[in-house]
Amino acid sequence: MHLVDMEYIRNRYAEFWNKENHDRPLLSLTAPKEGAIVEPTPPSPDIKQNWWDTETIIKRTKNHLVSTFYAGEAFPAANPNLGPDVMAGFLGAEIVFGPVGTSWSVNFVEDWADHHFRFDAESIYWKKIVEITEGFLDDSQGDYFVHVTDLHSSIDCLVSMRGAENVCLDFYDCPEKVLTALDQVEAAFREALYGLYGIINKKQKGTTNWMGLYHPENWYVSSMDLIYMISPAMFEKYAAPCIARDARIIGPNIFHLDGPGSLNHLDMLLAMPEVLGIQWVYGDGQPTAAHWIDVYRRVQAAGKLLTVFCWPSDMPAIFSAGLKPEGTQFIISCENEAQCMKILADANEAYRKKIY
Repeated sequence: MHLVDMEYIRNRYAEFWNKENHDRPLLSLTAPKEGAIVEPTPPSPDIKQNWWDTETIIKRTKNHLVSTFYAGEAFPAANPNLGPDVMAGFLGAEIVFGPVGTSWSVNFVEDWADHHFRFDAESIYWKKIVEITEGFLDDSQGDYFVHVTDLHSSIDCLVSMRGAENVCLDFYDCPEKVLTALDQVEAAFREALYGLYGIINKKQKGTTNWMGLYHPENWYVSSMDLIYMISPAMFEKYAAPCIARDARIIGPNIFHLDGPGSLNHLDMLLAMPEVLGIQWVYGDGQPTAAHWIDVYRRVQAAGKLLTVFCWPSDMPAIFSAGLKPEGTQFIISCENEAQCMKILADANEAYRKKIY
């Protein structure tokens, strides 16, 4: 199953992280592959089995990979996934599974003082993530990358265990309890993340995750969706120290900035040396990627990496905006292979004069 030139991918992303892609931004272009024939994998009537049966997950994922066309710096990758709240599952939360793509944790914390959170290597969710990860690694044989699963750390993990509104109120009512819980959660996050790094490093050169970038060593997403709901003062006092600590644990990282409300904190994020880059997600119901050129300019002016999910219709405005190619990536889902190649050709033309 040879889908892309993996050595080319490794080299291009090494250039990205070092801001040495002088020719053009990295473009991860995908579309349905013409003429692809795959054996159907209908969902099980048992909803949990769709998440839990490793053999079926691998087969379903490979069907998707071989029926996808990859252009530019897009690459095939498999995602061991039990949903974004799985970190809370490692700490005792129950995960409820809905249709594939949807799961959530059951809030169980009434008082932070009643709990001492430790990473549980015997958790059914940890064991399943390890099983799926190892299954993909054994199957891939280098033909596709395997993700580090989605791990919500720090404050977002607290939200998974107690709920967003309660966590916001707790920062006013009992901040000392929250900070103690955060210390415990961060230690558990480090153990889970480095456990997955270790498993993947044995059989795969470099790492990737749901954000769609590859690094020749270890890297991970930094995120905190709750910042949408808090003031700049609360961000500076509580969120920024957590983000900095996360980044030091992770190593190379890009911060997932989600929604216009989060832009209130962009300047403080850009001033943090621990944060290497920004992924801008404008959110459902908002103008698409071409509307946010000023955000990209602010990110680039701060010397940070930039990655954005775009639609094909966004690209003419983006290519004509004079954005620097170095350390910049756009991820574009196209209607067909020809559209992928047209966007790639347009990028090469738009940035031709910038080669030096």
